[in-house]
Formats: sequence, C-alpha cells, structure tokens
Amino acid sequence: MPKTIWNPLSPEMSPEDYERLVGGVIERQINAPGALKSLFQHLLSDRETIESLDGLHLARRTSEKPHWEGASGYEHQIDESFSTEDEEVIVLVECKHWSKGIDIPAFSTFLIRVIDIAMKDSNKIVLGILATTQGPQGRFGGREEDQNCIARLQAHFGSIGYPISIQWLPD
Repeated sequence: MPKTIWNPLSPEMSPEDYERLVGGVIERQINAPGALKSLFQHLLSDRETIESLDGLHLARRTSEKPHWEGASGYEHQIDESFSTEDEEVIVLVECKHWSKGIDIPAFSTFLIRVIDIAMKDSNKIVLGILATTQGPQGRFGGREEDQNCIARLQAHFGSIGYPISIQWLPD
C-alpha cells in the first residue's frame, strides 16, 4: 500500500492526489471573472500589468509541461501550472505543508523558482501561488519575526514584478 501523509482535506489522500485537487481548486478560482486581477492586485505595483490580468482564461498545463525552464537553464518541477495559450501569462502553483504554515525556506525556494522562470523571457508575466491547508488568511505560521520576514519578501518582490500569493485551502 502506498504511503499516505495526513492532510486536513482528506486523511487518505496521496501527495499527488492532493496536488491535483489543489490544481482543480486554483483553476476554478483563477478563471472566475476578475479573480486573477483581484488575487494579485495587492502584490503588483504596475497598473498596466494588473489590468492585463483582467478577463484572461488560463488552461491547466501541468500534465503537458510539468517543468519550466528558468534563465539559469535549470528545469524547475512545479506542482501545478496554468497559462494563456501563448504562454504570455503563467501561473505557477506550489503545494506546501499539509501540517504546518508556510515557512521562510518554502517561500524563498518558490520565490527563486518564480524569478528564474520569469527572467527567461521578460515579456512574460509569471505569477506564483503557494497553496497550503494550514493557517488563517493573512498569516504565515511560525514565529512572528518569520511572518514579518515573509510579508516583507512578498511585498518587495511583488513590487518589482515577482508576485507570490499565499492561498489557504479550502478558502
């Protein structure tokens, strides 16, 4: 019998099934009218970029393209990904921490992946979503100084075009 890791959505769910479930939830969320713009408007300072997110339809690309090459040449494995048909807008989703909140190493690792993939082609908009089942909306878990550090990283890198939204599921 394959090993399962407990998670609050379903104690019998495998990590792969969890990622597919999260992908389905995120797909419905980001394709709702105005949702993508709403999700990232507080993280991006460029109004033109924010407006360009309105009305987009993103298709799930994970099964077709689970790896995204970065400017470094490294092929990043991403749990779930979505893009417009021309791949001008890409949303990368990383499923994290079934039993604890997002920590600095998890956030930082994903941030590096988003930046590397975005830097491969500066004409693309690359957005990141960290999905977790732990923690109330607006909190990161861990010590208060860790929460503050993640919030500062999120604000700074979002302001220069590398936004990462943290989504708690189910929300």
